[in-house]
Parts: sequence; structure tokens; C-alpha cells
Amino acid sequence: MLRVRPLGSPRDRALPGQEKRGVALLMALIMVVLMTAYISEFNYTSRTRILSAAHARDDMRAQYLATSGVRVYTLLLAFGNMIGSNQFMQGMMTNLGLPPIDGATMICSDLPGFDTAFLRFLIGSEGMASDEQEEGMLDILGLGEGASEAPQRGEVNAIGSGSSQPSLRRAMFDFEGDFKVECSDETAKIDLNGLAEPAFFTLPLQHHPIALMLYGQMAPEEYDPLFEERLKIDRWELIANIKDYIDGDTVRSHTFGGDEERPYDNFEPRYEPKDKLFDTVQESRMVAGVTDEVFGTFAEGWSVKNRTYQVNVNTAEPGVLWAVVRALTDPSLVSPQMIDARMAIMSIERQIMPFRDKNDFENRIANGLPAGLGNGAQVDPLALHPDQSVRDRVKNLIKTKSNTFRLTSTGYYGDSARIMDVTVRMRRDKPRYLDWRER
Repeated sequence: MLRVRPLGSPRDRALPGQEKRGVALLMALIMVVLMTAYISEFNYTSRTRILSAAHARDDMRAQYLATSGVRVYTLLLAFGNMIGSNQFMQGMMTNLGLPPIDGATMICSDLPGFDTAFLRFLIGSEGMASDEQEEGMLDILGLGEGASEAPQRGEVNAIGSGSSQPSLRRAMFDFEGDFKVECSDETAKIDLNGLAEPAFFTLPLQHHPIALMLYGQMAPEEYDPLFEERLKIDRWELIANIKDYIDGDTVRSHTFGGDEERPYDNFEPRYEPKDKLFDTVQESRMVAGVTDEVFGTFAEGWSVKNRTYQVNVNTAEPGVLWAVVRALTDPSLVSPQMIDARMAIMSIERQIMPFRDKNDFENRIANGLPAGLGNGAQVDPLALHPDQSVRDRVKNLIKTKSNTFRLTSTGYYGDSARIMDVTVRMRRDKPRYLDWRER
């Protein structure tokens, strides 16, 4: 016979302590999960910090390598200036009937790219030079004084006289990482900041020497579709917008009149002209009308760091040289085709016989070329601008030597790369850094 045991009978009651059985195992599992998460987070954080520290170390080394590239190339520019100012070299060039050597410009134009791979190739494989090669290079760099007392590679020497801290001499290029330096001549470009030069402030835009050069740069017929179809503005209007963005007044230049802020009314977000000089060429993209196409077409010939606003006609790119010729000649008598014919031989002519000065440049433009020199045909002389004052102002912005250069140095270490854009002005053998930007 089946018996039903009532609930709450002694068999259904837990023994003392039996109701806590399994809690220790559950807590142990919870602790294991928590410890696993904590250790994983700690491991991840530690690894991240180690990698961040390693990247920061590599970035710092790349930065110093980029700085070294700037210093080394500046040393080369100073060395070039020393050669050009040497009295023996000047006398030799004078006896040959040639203009003096522009050493810094020669270095920048003949050695536009310079890196550690080139240096290591010069002094030996794998960056290791013999003692004789190293001493010779140190002598060239002007660092060889007292070399006879210097220790041999691998020897220990004290730092300074009487110092108790020893140092180990290493090979000249026995280091990890590389740098690469690129040089461009800022004096060979048209300086936009010259539009706000106080000496030219009262001049009409068509008589402003920098404005005339910019117009000459934009004048070729190949740019007609850009201005007539895509921009739908006149060349002078674009030049006026550039001038109004940096000059100190609030009145539009040229013949337009009105408030110079008006071209920016429809901009979103709206902003106003800077009314100060450009800091970088890229800043010109803020000007109304300077589109990506305009900047990409003409900005290679623009600068904002050439404080004298002069253009070196011996090193200027063909487009800039064309602009200078256009600014110096009579636009009513000289056609673009006539300038093209003169430019076809001028680029070669200046390499064989560089221009001596601004008067030599003007005389060569005013004189034609006999048949056989201008691509087999005679090149007619170009009529100079009829306004003597305009011609003089343009000539005053012409030079035949360069002293301002832009160095772009990139340092490489591991996966890190740091870039430095530096503008340096050379005065004999003493450099002055006008601008130093890291990126």
C-alpha cells in the first residue's frame, strides 16, 4: 500500500550546513573569471603602453634624423657660399668673363635631393668609412682640426680636457635610420606677400610689379578655359582678390570697388579676409577664386617667404620666367607667341651664360637673336614696357642670386617618419631660419 510522506518530514529537512553546499565552488568560479578579466586587461594595457613607448621613441629618433638632415644641408649651402665668396674663385670667373659663382644656388639646383644613402655610398659600403676617408670628409666639412689627437675608432677618450666621463668614438654614419632632404629655391618664385608691400600701396593694380608678374603667369592662352568657363572671373579680379585678402584696407582693389568682404558673403561657413601677410602658400587657398585647380596650376611658382620679393631669373622655372618677361614688355606690342619664341632659347642661353644683373636681363630681352640660334629662325627683339616707372619697378624685383631656400627633410626610423619644412636665408656662411614647421 502506497504511503504519502507529508511535507516537512525530517527526511526533507536539510542537515545543519547542508544549505550552503556549492557556494565555495561558485565563488571560486567568479574569482577566476574576475582575475582572468583583470589579468587580460592588465596585459593589454601593459602591451599597449610598451608599443606606445616604442613608437614614441621611434618618432623622436625620426624627428632628430629630420633635424640632422636640415643641419647637414644648411652646412652644404654655407659651404657653397664660402666657395662663391672666395677671392680666387671670383678673380678666375672675372678673367673668364663669367659672372661670379652663386655657390648656394648651385648646391640647391645641382643637388635637389640629398640623403644618407648617398652619403654612405660616397664614403663606403654599409655606412663604414676608413679612417682616411672619414678624416678627409671631416676636413671638407671644416671639422678636422685636431684630428691627429683624436682617438681611433673604438678607442675611449674623455669628453673635454680633465673630464672623468669617457666616450666611445663611433663611425661617422654608424647609426640606425635615414634622412632625406629636398631643396627648392624660394627666390625663384613670385612672392604673394609683395602685393601688400607698402611701397606699392597707392599704385594701380596694372602698375603693381608683383601683380604684373602674376598676370604674366596666368596670361597664356591655354588658361582661357579656366578663367572664362570654370572660374568665370577675370584674371585681374583673381589677382585683386589675393591682394585684398592680405592688405590692410577694406576696399576692393582694381576697378571693382565696394567692400572687399563681399566675395565671401556666400561662403559657408562665412569668414573675412585676413588683412595680414600669408604664413604659408597653402593659406592662399582661402582666397575667393583660388580653387583647387587654380592652386594646383600656379602655386608651384608662388612663395611667401622671400622677404625682398625679388625673383632670381637664373633659376626661375619657365612659367615664372615667362611671367617676368611679360611684366617687363609692352603687352600691346608683344604677343604670347613672341614671348614663346624668345623663351625657347632663353632657358638654354641662361645656363651657358647666366644673367649678370637686372640690366643684362633687360638688354637680352630687348635684343633679338640672329637666325640659327632661335630654333633655326630669327628671334625678334621684344618691345619693353613704355612706362619707364613700371619697367624700373619690375627691374628692381629682378636678381641673379638666391639667398632663401626651402628645405623639406624627412627622417625615417623603423616604421616612423617625421617631416620638417624649413625656410632658411643664407647670408654668406651664416644661416637664419625664417620658418620651422614639423609634421
